[in-house]
Amino acid sequence: MYFSNSIITKISRHSRYKWQRFIDLNRSSYIRDSHPKSSTQFFNKPDLKLINDWEMSLCKLSKNYIAHNFDILGSGWKHVCYGMPCDGLNGIYKGNGEQINNFNYGLHLANRVNKANRVNSSKIRSFIDKGYKPIDWHLDFKSGFRWPENKWYRKIQYRNINGVDAKVPWELARMQHFPTLALAFGLATAKRSSFQQKDIYASEFCNQLLDFISANPPRYGINWCCTMDVAIRAANILVSYDLFRAYGYHFDKNFENIFWTSIIEHGRHVISNLERTGNSRNNHYLANVVGLLFISAYLSHSSESNSWLSFAINSFIEEIQFQFFEEGTNFERSTSYHRLSTEMAVYGTALVLALPEERLKTLPPNNLINNGKIDFPNWFIKRLLLMAQFSLQTQSPAGRAIQIGDNDSGRFIKFFRTINIISSSDAKKDHPNLANYCPPPGMTDYLMEDNLDHRHLCAGMSALFASSFLTDLTEENHPETDIIRKLISGNTLSETPPHSEFKTFHSTACQEKNSKDQYFDFMKTWASSDVNTKQNLCLELPDTFVANNIEFIKYSEFGVYIFRSPELYLSLRCGGDINRSPTGHSHNDQLSIELWINGECIIPDPGTFLYTPLPNERNRYRSVKSHFAPQIMNHEPSNLENGLFTLLHKTKAECLYFGKQGFIGRHKGFGPWIWRAICFENKHLTILDRIDSETHSLVPSLEVVAALPHFSPGYGIQNQDDGNIWLRKINKLIKRTDT
Repeated sequence: MYFSNSIITKISRHSRYKWQRFIDLNRSSYIRDSHPKSSTQFFNKPDLKLINDWEMSLCKLSKNYIAHNFDILGSGWKHVCYGMPCDGLNGIYKGNGEQINNFNYGLHLANRVNKANRVNSSKIRSFIDKGYKPIDWHLDFKSGFRWPENKWYRKIQYRNINGVDAKVPWELARMQHFPTLALAFGLATAKRSSFQQKDIYASEFCNQLLDFISANPPRYGINWCCTMDVAIRAANILVSYDLFRAYGYHFDKNFENIFWTSIIEHGRHVISNLERTGNSRNNHYLANVVGLLFISAYLSHSSESNSWLSFAINSFIEEIQFQFFEEGTNFERSTSYHRLSTEMAVYGTALVLALPEERLKTLPPNNLINNGKIDFPNWFIKRLLLMAQFSLQTQSPAGRAIQIGDNDSGRFIKFFRTINIISSSDAKKDHPNLANYCPPPGMTDYLMEDNLDHRHLCAGMSALFASSFLTDLTEENHPETDIIRKLISGNTLSETPPHSEFKTFHSTACQEKNSKDQYFDFMKTWASSDVNTKQNLCLELPDTFVANNIEFIKYSEFGVYIFRSPELYLSLRCGGDINRSPTGHSHNDQLSIELWINGECIIPDPGTFLYTPLPNERNRYRSVKSHFAPQIMNHEPSNLENGLFTLLHKTKAECLYFGKQGFIGRHKGFGPWIWRAICFENKHLTILDRIDSETHSLVPSLEVVAALPHFSPGYGIQNQDDGNIWLRKINKLIKRTDT
């Protein structure tokens, strides 16, 4: 009998997991052997002068983290502990954890882990400072649902539980708050008056990490289910540890031994659970590779760590080529996932550049590694630059990214978060997801993270090239630039190509191969006809608007076309359906637009609310009804019922013209061709839609605007704004509507 390679691989993997589970049930999953600690230090403290603008946010955030207050994916700031009260999600409460009063936490928690791990777990917990109150790392503190510590990771159900979101404990366990504690330690060391005594931050880092390691034995519990989160956690732990050392903190021997043993456990878990099946992979696999790169770079030279490092470097280069198009855009066609994957590209590249020559010489030579030197291909260097350019050009006039596709607020390392400080009452008033929010005792300010600020990305990228032209929209001397500059120690990539090579594309370079003025002649004739299969929306533009000042920017592989001038920013989705690309983070948004006039958002893309806990909300936000696109009543261009992370694009969307006169595109997602034209004439913007069918009618444009859901800037967060606000803005600009 013939078996395909994929079937054999699955059988082999299943057998390996079955054997591993048998071992873990009968002996501790904590490893016994450990490497000596690494003496290599990669990350250094940033210039304190550059952190001045971030001092207040670092102070307030670190104060919350010390108090175990966390705001995770729209939860609102919550004091996270065992037995904490939970509000439920949209009226769905899944509380299944016992209430815990003041008693011996250590004894209680030791009995929660599986029997084979209790001795080691208790030993690790014995090094935690007296008086420390543990964090419940296994709780979805939105819904109240709790996963058991003593269940093997591949036997845990975390999908298809109504109202329950595994991303809540996963996000907390990424430890992306640790770099904030390390930077706060540095500012406290510099005796900045607003910070607490410096050792408080270091002790909290150690206690929280020991707490996590003891409550999450390897391969047990919810926090080992997703390899991506394991990899991101390891990178954040290592970077934070490095920063504490850079600021002069000395960790004790017991902590060091537990720390490095855990890093090895993370590495072995990642290499054994890579999120790739054949040629199918996405940002998860890129995170696996970059996380393993961090782990293996920090570990001392050994056959195991060297094999990981060699694999990670080569796979990293391979994934940049596979997951980013030649134009520099990410193949998942989401501006926020482009940000996440580009962050991993920036820090992965920087860490490879920082590897000591003697370490590289221990690796087997190949096309990338020769005699202790890394030789990045030319295409790789150019692609990095184009990634940054895309991030610059998809920033709205407010300096925030436009939203295309999903946005779960995902990041790799969070050094400096853009925080808006508002009152708790305003937070409740402005955000429906916080309607029942009760702040922790003593908290008056609400720290709202701006998840659409991507400017740190270009600041970091500019350090790789020792160039400033990538920082057009970032603050001068952004501290992230300093962090990466010090990481690579002057070992920048090859000299930056001429600025002109990476300037904005202009209309003569943007017109599609079929673009001819005859398309516009045809559309104008059709626009003036009396047929009921078309509609116009004509908006007045400012008196200062000059059509000749428009920049025309295209990313045809990603499928976005941008018109940009001092008074106008308009992005339009069209095309980008390529078979090899994952569709899990795409929306039904073909021919949809996001529009800004005079720096004010007129038509938004609502983004994403939630993924799995509320399937109907997931589908509502990725529906065509949530986008300003030409629509047919009660029809979707791509079926939403194939799964929450499956959207089979068969729209055949194509751009027919993109240039000085505007844009023409069409798609067949509804069956007949549906068209959209964008025209600039006499200081007016005209949006013209039509459908090649006498049996279908278009939903009027103003009804589309009125139906837009609550604007969602990030996963789990909603603004109170609804379609009526956008409708009022549109009505102020309308010159004429024909429906």
